[in-house]
This record gives sequence, structure tokens and C-alpha cells, in this order.
Amino acid sequence: MGMMIRRAIERGYKWFDFLRGEDAYKRDWTTTQRRTREIVVFRAGWRGGWVRVLDWVAERRRHA
Repeated sequence: MGMMIRRAIERGYKWFDFLRGEDAYKRDWTTTQRRTREIVVFRAGWRGGWVRVLDWVAERRRHA
């Protein structure tokens, strides 16, 4: 992580994205927060329908 930050500074980057999540170490660097959203797109047709069902089942198992 330190090497990535150093490289960003050396290249003159204005900001460094620590990726999503609310890990405590991120608050050491900034108080600014960005919201991340996830969009899932399924292919039309029966194959896409099956993938959608499998995705729905996996989501229910995660929350069970």
C-alpha cells in the first residue's frame, strides 16, 4: 500500500482511491467519503433468467 501511495505522489496524482469499504485506516487520510453502487445486468432470454435465479438464491443465502 505504501509503495502505491508513494508512486501516486511521485506521479503527481491529486487523489488516491483506496477502493470501497469503510476500513478505519482510510479515515487517517481523509474525512471525505464516496458512495459505491453495484449494478447487475442479466442477458435477455432463458440463460439470463437462470443466472438471475442463481444470483437471487446466492443473495438469500448470504443474508441467511
